[in-house]
Amino acid sequence: MNLDPMQKQVADDWLSEKARAGNCPVCSHEEWKIDGIFALPLMKPGKIQKNTFCPTVAIICTNCAYMRLFSAIDMGIPGFPHPDATKDT
Repeated sequence: MNLDPMQKQVADDWLSEKARAGNCPVCSHEEWKIDGIFALPLMKPGKIQKNTFCPTVAIICTNCAYMRLFSAIDMGIPGFPHPDATKDT
């Protein structure tokens, strides 16, 4: 899924504050791009949990396509609220 402009700005701001991209561990290239949001299935030991996913933001090396993944929830990406924020109190 592509990020809308606001989501991309939140991701860019979060990455600038919290993560240092640095050199790619595969090819040593220094340029990265924010690609989109991917849903990774959550697993219990030995099996995938049905209908349970972790949204992740991918940044990709512009040279070799190596991918780094970050939790969209913990990054505060709009549209992916933290589960603790949605609990009834």
